[in-house]
Amino acid sequence: MNEVAPIFWASYVALWVLVVLQGAILMGVVHMVHEISQAGAGALKREGTGAAWQGMQAPEFEAVDVAGRLVRSADYNGQTRALLFVSPTCPGCLVTLSEMRALRQKARGDVIFICRAQPDECAKLAEKSALDAPIIPDVGERISRLFGISAVPMAVIIDGIQRIQRYGHPVSVGMTEVLGDGVAVNDIGAHGNGQHRVKPEA
Repeated sequence: MNEVAPIFWASYVALWVLVVLQGAILMGVVHMVHEISQAGAGALKREGTGAAWQGMQAPEFEAVDVAGRLVRSADYNGQTRALLFVSPTCPGCLVTLSEMRALRQKARGDVIFICRAQPDECAKLAEKSALDAPIIPDVGERISRLFGISAVPMAVIIDGIQRIQRYGHPVSVGMTEVLGDGVAVNDIGAHGNGQHRVKPEA
């Protein structure tokens, strides 16, 4: 009996130590899952809501366009510009680009096209669209991630002090309508929506 008692108590203590360790591990896993879900929800909220971006400092970037020219966001400091995110396989983007081609010469302010495709595909899109503006291949969607872009077409209007004024579908921010009126890009969003809304492509 004396020999059994120490073994019993040792087993009993070991069992409780194991239970405590398992509880600590479980609590750690739950906490980690909670933090990940909170971070994911915040990212989804930021990507999915244009209002969350308005007034924020615009991320800086630099990239080479389809003509081989280096385009740096810093070069546009002090100027209002529009970033238009498009894709060659997006029907809505082709409609927007067609409207932009007709209205570009009347616009005031700079427009930079961010093409979510390979350089050769973006070059073909540039040739087909005949736009007199930089078209940057966003290989790996690096610039898209900077601005939280998850669908195209999408427009981001940046003012002269690098603040995001408008963020959303080109129609919802009044992009083509304002350009068609020859109004400065920094007035985009003050006009009513157009009638040619196309569902963004994911």
